Amino acid sequence: MYLSNVQQRCNEILPGKDYPGWDIPSYNPLFGLQTVETCRQKCEQTQDCYTWAYRSTDQACFLKYPMTNTPVDNNVITAGRCSPPSAPTRCTERLDNKNQIFGDIVPYNPIRNLQLEECIDRCNNLPQCLKWTWNKNNHDCWLKTIEAYALNDDNSCISGSCVKFFETLVGKDYVGYDIVPFNPIPNVQTLYDCIFNKCDKTQGCFAYSYKPNTKECYLKGVTNGIASDSNGVITGQVLTPMIPIPNGIRCKTLLMGQDYWGGDVKIKRDVTNVFDCMKICEQSLDTVKCTYRPETRECFIKGTDSQPLSNKIGIYSSFCGQSAPTRCTERLDNKNQIFGDIVPYNPIRNLQLEECIDRCNNLPQCLKWTWNKNNHDCWLKTIEAYPLNDDNSCISGSCTKFFETLVGKDYVGYDIVPFNPIPNVQTLYDLPNGIRCKTLLMGQDYWGGDVKIKRDVTNIFDCMKICEQSLDTVKCTYRPETRECFIKRTDSQPLSNKIGIYSSFCGQSVCMWTQCHSLLDGSSCPSNLKTCTWELCDGFVKREYCCNDCTYTARHENNWGKCHSILEGSICPPELKTCTWKYCDWANKQEYCANDCSEKISRCYWSRCHDKFDLASACPDGMETSQRTLTNCNDYIILPGYYPPVFSRKDYCCADGLIGYEQQSNEQKCYTYYDMSQRDKTCPTGMFTCSGEYSSRYCCTNSCDNGLGK
Repeated sequence: MYLSNVQQRCNEILPGKDYPGWDIPSYNPLFGLQTVETCRQKCEQTQDCYTWAYRSTDQACFLKYPMTNTPVDNNVITAGRCSPPSAPTRCTERLDNKNQIFGDIVPYNPIRNLQLEECIDRCNNLPQCLKWTWNKNNHDCWLKTIEAYALNDDNSCISGSCVKFFETLVGKDYVGYDIVPFNPIPNVQTLYDCIFNKCDKTQGCFAYSYKPNTKECYLKGVTNGIASDSNGVITGQVLTPMIPIPNGIRCKTLLMGQDYWGGDVKIKRDVTNVFDCMKICEQSLDTVKCTYRPETRECFIKGTDSQPLSNKIGIYSSFCGQSAPTRCTERLDNKNQIFGDIVPYNPIRNLQLEECIDRCNNLPQCLKWTWNKNNHDCWLKTIEAYPLNDDNSCISGSCTKFFETLVGKDYVGYDIVPFNPIPNVQTLYDLPNGIRCKTLLMGQDYWGGDVKIKRDVTNIFDCMKICEQSLDTVKCTYRPETRECFIKRTDSQPLSNKIGIYSSFCGQSVCMWTQCHSLLDGSSCPSNLKTCTWELCDGFVKREYCCNDCTYTARHENNWGKCHSILEGSICPPELKTCTWKYCDWANKQEYCANDCSEKISRCYWSRCHDKFDLASACPDGMETSQRTLTNCNDYIILPGYYPPVFSRKDYCCADGLIGYEQQSNEQKCYTYYDMSQRDKTCPTGMFTCSGEYSSRYCCTNSCDNGLGK
């Protein structure tokens, strides 16, 4: 019972007037009420009382059902009618630490400096406002439509819904439009039981009529109807222009009291409600509109040539749009797509797999998705979610949506000769297999950052192949009119709209190495990378490396080919240069393939130190260069068959920049200072400075009791 949440107002007082009839039997008459005011208040406090009359001669109070009759003259009676009770507002939901994304009525412009209750009132008083979010810190109030569907964790926000459903008209009735077989529903004790427990929870019910004297509730499928006078009846209909549509229906526009006349493709009969009619329309790819008639339970599925909307009482229509086949068919189990989140660090919580895929399909900028099997987080992603890694907790996929559909429109020109027109086309085609650049952006241009231009390229797919074969490029743009393919670097400008242009983001096959280029014994790749293997071209040394894929063998920052060194008689690929380097003994020169030959790092892979013997070379990015005295070479392991020279000083490369090489002792990582000149050095913050044998010093992570001395 909702009476406690609302206030019924009986403000009309008519001296010398009477509303005869329609007395509530259990209350009439009530004697002993001394004044007109006490009688009026009694009606206001009594359920089902909407009219009252007070007879002064015997102090009798008459409580009555809703009436629309004109009052009659009576000198000894004072009477009045009550306005309908206000329906409970639907602004009761309050979700602390939640932020609703999208669906802003005025994008990027909240209402500033409102208290929480003021924000909720603003939403309640605005017909199109169905949801709201309020910021606790700056008191911004965001008013939102029904489409604010992403509800994310955010400690700075409070959110809620404010759906406003029904009007109430006293002494009125929407005649007809009954939803069979529901009417009438007997033994409905209150008006609000009829509204919120019966009509509100029944699909296709958009209006009601309630008879308090018989406790009957009538559910109706009418909006924009005309209410007729009817004593003893309270009626009402949906007030909001849009109501929440059940999940899974793509036809989200529900137009009440509107009709698309003509253009019928087929008629389905015995359809339960407008939502089932919309499903039928959605499943018919060659139709775009539907109209539903509740009285006859008929669903009219329509093509593009129907007439514009016209008002028609009791009719419901929907514009669904003509859909290209959805591209949400790919599902890759145990895969996780990294980067490219539409809303960084904020997944949509607690969705089932199909719900996650639907969210991506219904969001234009969402082209990829990842769903977590354990916590049901749904990550919606852009075109740039390119690393696909193994992860047993995830399922991922792409949801590429290619074509918009504009009814009655044409893009004149930009024909691809000699292909147009193509006769007897039944379906759209997919991207050719084998192209790693799988993202196709139509009407979009990556401006600038051109590496090279290829002319006389047949189509965008051949352009994407060229981009894929160029390891130092990650993007391409294709111009069909001139058949030009622009291959681009990472430093191109962001995407911009450009009619007739096609672009693709291919991603760079990036390898992330540990401190050495090959993995040290016992180490492993980061969780987001794969462990790949390669072997030198002479076949006797195998190494492991870390990469997002294993397509390019031993891919490094200077783009190695299939082998690090070139076998006698072999040549580099045409897009790479032939460069030379020396082994660590300076004796044997080898050739390798790279996009340039500027880097001179000797390719020596040490077991414990990252030493290099070519003093003219530099350490890789992310590693620091240091020196120490070489006292013993026995601990060093380099490529089989080669031995380091003995000389007094040498360089080495260390990712942490500490002096000395790493030792493992008693499960503590220690760094040794060998050179006496380093006695003034101190260990990094958070490590202990320890001393050992022969005045050597150590940096230890826990304590100086490491088995090497104190």
